[in-house]
Amino acid sequence: MPKENEIKAIFSLLESEPSHKEQLLKSLADFYKQNPQQVYILAKEYYGALPSYIKELFQESKNNFKEEIKHFLNLKNPDLLEGLVLISKIINPDLNKEQILELFNIAREDFDKIIDSSFDITQKAQTLKTFFFEVMNFKIENLSTQKDLLNLPEIFKNQKTTPLIMAVIYLIFIYPYEAKADIIEGENKIIVRLRDAFSLEPVYIDVYNKGDFVGEDECDMYAAGNFIKWNSKNIIPLTNSDIFKRLLAGLIYTSKNTDF
Repeated sequence: MPKENEIKAIFSLLESEPSHKEQLLKSLADFYKQNPQQVYILAKEYYGALPSYIKELFQESKNNFKEEIKHFLNLKNPDLLEGLVLISKIINPDLNKEQILELFNIAREDFDKIIDSSFDITQKAQTLKTFFFEVMNFKIENLSTQKDLLNLPEIFKNQKTTPLIMAVIYLIFIYPYEAKADIIEGENKIIVRLRDAFSLEPVYIDVYNKGDFVGEDECDMYAAGNFIKWNSKNIIPLTNSDIFKRLLAGLIYTSKNTDF
C-alpha cells in the first residue's frame, strides 16, 4: 500500500520536474492501480482541484474498460450478472469480481433457502417480493448522482437501488427455478414479466412499488403512455444488450457533475 507522503512527493515532483514526467507518471500509475480511491482523494486534498495529469491518469483507467464494454456488447446474449459486475468495476476499479459479488452471493444463498422450483409462478413472484421488500427491506430510488445505486456491493450493503437494477436482480435470482423472466417497459415504468417455463402463464411485477403484481389493464395503460397498443403475445422485452446500454447511460448520467 503506498503511503500518503509517497504519493504527495510524486505530485510535487511532477509539478517541479517536467523532464521526468513520463517516469513519474508511471510510478503514480503503479500507485493508482494499487489503490485508485486513495490517490484520487489525496490529489483533491493536496491541490484543492484535480491536477491535469491526474485527470489524464483517471481517463486512461476509464478507457481501459472500453474494450471490455465492446466485447460484452458483441456477445449474442450477454450475461446480466457479468454486466452488473462490469458496471461496478467501472465505478470502483479497486475491486475484483469476488469482492463485488460477496454480498450478492450471500443474499442469493439466503434466497435459495426459501424458494422451490415446484412453486407455481405466482408463488415464485410472491417469494421474490417477500425476500427483497420484506426480509431485506430494499428501497427503490430514482437515479440522480448516486453511483452507489448502480454499484453491486453498495446495493446489497445499503439495500437501495434503481428500478432497472432491481428488475435485473429479479431475473438473475429467479433464473434457476424453471421460470422465464424478462423486462418490459411501459410509460416511465419497468415491469418484470415472469412466466411458467411450461404453460408460459405470465405474472407482471412492478418493482418500483415493492414488487406488487400488476394486471393486464395496468400494463395496457403503461403501454398506451408510449403510444403502443398492449398485446401480451406481441410485447417485445428488452434484450440483455439493451439493459446494459441503459445501465451505462445511467452511469454516465451520475458522472456528469463529477471530476472524472
